[in-house]
Amino acid sequence: MQRFTARICGAKNFILGMAVMALVFMLILTVSAQSRTEQATLNFNNIIIMLDGEELIPRDVNGNAVEPFIINGTTYLPVRGIANALGLDVDWDDDANTVILTTPAAQPVNESANIQVAWATEELLDIYEYFHEYFHAEYGANMIIRTDVAITDFDFIWVGNSFDVIEWEVDEDTPLHFFVEEVIHSVGDLTPEKPFKVHTSGHWGVMPRVGISFTDADNNRRYFHISESMKDGSLNIVEFENMYQYASSDD
Repeated sequence: MQRFTARICGAKNFILGMAVMALVFMLILTVSAQSRTEQATLNFNNIIIMLDGEELIPRDVNGNAVEPFIINGTTYLPVRGIANALGLDVDWDDDANTVILTTPAAQPVNESANIQVAWATEELLDIYEYFHEYFHAEYGANMIIRTDVAITDFDFIWVGNSFDVIEWEVDEDTPLHFFVEEVIHSVGDLTPEKPFKVHTSGHWGVMPRVGISFTDADNNRRYFHISESMKDGSLNIVEFENMYQYASSDD
C-alpha cells in the first residue's frame, strides 16, 4: 500500500489552504443553506502529517488518534487535531453545522522586573520626559528609581531592622532581618517611561533605612532596601523578605 505524507509548513498558509472537515464516514455537505447526504469512498493510506519537520499525530477530543483519509484525490485532515497543533481553539455549533476556530487570547508575559537605583544626575534626568516625584527630606539629593517592565502598587518605604526593635535580644549570632516600618509614599504603577524621582538624604550610615516595595507580574509582593556604598557613594538595592511587622514601643 502506498504511503503518503502531508506537510504543514506554516499555520496561516495552512489554514487558508486547508479544506476543513470533521472525520466522518458520511459527509455532511452544506450548499446554499441546503444540507444533503452523499456516499463516498474513503481511502486510508497511512497518511503522515509533518508539522515543521516533526510528525504530528492528530487526536480527537478524547485523545484517540484519528487517521486522515483521501476522497477523490483530496486529502482530508481532522480539524480538531490539526487546529490544536496550531494553537487554535475548536468548537462545534450543532445548530449551524459550523466548525468554529478561534485564536486564544494572548496571556500576559510574566517578566521579572529589573530595578535600578542611582543618584539623579542631569544626564540621567535628561533621558526622561515625565517622573513620579516626591520630596522626602529637606537636605540631600535626588534619587531616581527605574524599572524595565511595568510594576504595580509601587511604594517608597521606611525600612526597619531587627536590631532596632527594643525587645529584640541581640548577640553576635543573631541574624539581621529587615521589615517595612512605614510606607512613606505610594505611586501606583511604575513604568519604564515614567520612573520615580525622590529627594532624600543619603546619610543613613551603614544600615539601609529606605527602600521600595511593589507587586510583580506574578502577583508577588516584593521588598528591597536601598543603601549607599561606603566605598564610592553609589546606591545599592537588595531584595529582602518582609519578616516582621513593626511594633511601636508605646504598645
